[in-house]
Amino acid sequence: MNKKSLRHYIIIALLLIITIANFCVFFFIINSDKQTYEHINSINLTEQEKIEDFEYLYNVIIEEYRNLDEYSEVFSINFKEKKQYYIDKIKQTKTDYEFYCLIHAIINDIPSFHARVNFPVTDEYINGGFYNSIDIIKIKNIDGYTDYWLNIMKNECSNLNINDTIWFKYVDGRYVLSYSENSVLIDKVFIETINGMSIDEYILNNTSCWKITYDSIKHKSYRPYLVFSTSPIGEAVDLGVTDISGELSNYKFYTSETLETSAWYCSYFNDQSIAESRITTCVSGDIGYINIDSFGANAIEVAQGMQMISNSANIIIDIRDNPGGTTEFANNFVYKYISNTDIEQKTECRMLNTKTNKKFFNAFHEDKAGYGYSYTFSEDNKDLIIMDTTKYNGGNIINPPKLYLLVSSKTGSAADNFTNVIKSNNIGVVVGTNTGGEGLTGTYAMECLPNSRILFTYTPCQANNNDGTDNSVYGTSPDIYSELSIENYIIQQELIDNGEDPYTYENRLKWDNVLIETLELIKEDENDKGNNTADE
Repeated sequence: MNKKSLRHYIIIALLLIITIANFCVFFFIINSDKQTYEHINSINLTEQEKIEDFEYLYNVIIEEYRNLDEYSEVFSINFKEKKQYYIDKIKQTKTDYEFYCLIHAIINDIPSFHARVNFPVTDEYINGGFYNSIDIIKIKNIDGYTDYWLNIMKNECSNLNINDTIWFKYVDGRYVLSYSENSVLIDKVFIETINGMSIDEYILNNTSCWKITYDSIKHKSYRPYLVFSTSPIGEAVDLGVTDISGELSNYKFYTSETLETSAWYCSYFNDQSIAESRITTCVSGDIGYINIDSFGANAIEVAQGMQMISNSANIIIDIRDNPGGTTEFANNFVYKYISNTDIEQKTECRMLNTKTNKKFFNAFHEDKAGYGYSYTFSEDNKDLIIMDTTKYNGGNIINPPKLYLLVSSKTGSAADNFTNVIKSNNIGVVVGTNTGGEGLTGTYAMECLPNSRILFTYTPCQANNNDGTDNSVYGTSPDIYSELSIENYIIQQELIDNGEDPYTYENRLKWDNVLIETLELIKEDENDKGNNTADE
């Protein structure tokens, strides 16, 4: 073999070796990112592991939230000062599930709309609609842990006798009996005290799986529900309840974060309907009504409903139970049917200048090419400042309808953004209570506790409304305040007891104060022949 041939074979061999090496490196990289799935029967967290997980959650919250002090001032719950209280409660948990439910409750002491423990299904993180989506899906066996928490929750819910539970709902400043099979409570309507404390004091001094919320009409904090049981689940409590006449009686029941969590989610495992979006559409005379519970589901039904009512002179869009979705959804399937005005609204968002926030932000915008946002630094270098832009494109409408938008504290995220745009640009009249907010703060971040792999979300951004108030703390205020009365809530419950659907348009007219008052506004405006705006 001559030297030329030998050199030729050596080159081929080297190229082959390089090719094989590159393939091996590529194969290693691909498999290093690939999810592995391992079924988990139990975790059996130790006390130390539970405390480590809590410390991780606690540090994320106090290091990333800009507005913790304002939350404390408005909602009367100081998350920072309750650290030892939380740790003491964690030490009392005996099972993984008790710990899961307590973490769920602890994060619900943060009023932020996006601060929550994620329901353990892969859809909660697989779509990647948050800052650090890439990091989350790479967590080793995250699917295995997620399934573990889902299965343990399913088992606990299946063991709960829902007939033993007693539900009270916060309505018009009081906790009203919503559901009970216990005969002694038939005529007992209101909670007055728990363990000798006033109900308002109790909800501030005890954790709950229900998010701490602010009543912008009564000016006090509340939990949307309180749940008790006649079975010994959790701690015994002395419940002081009154009837309509005000006569007080005391009863011994039980409550715990575990009971509350199971009572809430058992309906999901029974009929898979806990997150089901509800759409109700009706045209009555010159008024069109639609109820949209999500800006991310049932796009065809929403578009068809909006098209159906689009020729009405007055349109009522009810988003009181809408936790959000995307502004693109609201633009494409809702806004273009109600306005011919193009809107480009800029918002200044701020995040604390931390390595975590910068990493999340950069990774998100690199992954979501086309967002185009970047941050600058505040003068004191403490904040990252992001200019966010919301765009809504008006439709081909000659005579836009008069719009009435119904909102509540459960209206948040993209639904709050929609509300803010409608109000700020005088597109319609907003009726209801302050929204849950966080529609001006961009997306949220997701994190994972190191030992339990419990996933939770939070919003590192802060933005102000046009009036200077913090959108996360106060939400978006309505033009006209209106809420459900206790008397009408009882009518709603009677419809349910009689086997009727209280949420049809016709039945809403029997009890829904906010809708009824909105219809009166429309009538007043028509009688006024438009000389004043509908909210005057």
